[in-house]
Amino acid sequence: MTPWLVTWFNAVFSAAVVLATSSLANAATYSNVRYGYWVSYPDDALVAEPEADAGDGRAFHARHGTAKMSVWATWNLHDNAVDQSPRGVAREAAMDCANQALPYRVVKRTFVALSCVTPKGSVIYQKTLISKDVLTSVRFEYPSAEKAHWDDVVKSVAATLQQGGPAQ
Repeated sequence: MTPWLVTWFNAVFSAAVVLATSSLANAATYSNVRYGYWVSYPDDALVAEPEADAGDGRAFHARHGTAKMSVWATWNLHDNAVDQSPRGVAREAAMDCANQALPYRVVKRTFVALSCVTPKGSVIYQKTLISKDVLTSVRFEYPSAEKAHWDDVVKSVAATLQQGGPAQ
């Protein structure tokens, strides 16, 4: 079995375990063929919009309320024009936080995750997986007033974000 296929099977099994024990009981999965990633989301809470014309991801909006989720990927260019190091990815993701304190920030070699409340009162959460060739991200934005509803969804969805198959 090829390494990417083993990774894919492991990820699908892991996602199934997460789905069975999380708030994603009614889940759908968005798979992106171009960049070889996938994420599961509660289709009873989020409505998928059409895939982006560039084929790099998809946006979702809440069935009720104003929450938004986006998933996308980009090639890891390894050049000096854009800082795609873990610290650079974290700095870029935090720009909407307007220099607010980040109550949650993790910067590792293989992923970055952060959360903040913007000056306008929206909660932002972003997780970016960093591989040799691809940066894959999921991002949520929702009003602070909806935090109790969305926090568990965010944790569950973020746990299912996986890179794996060959980029097409």
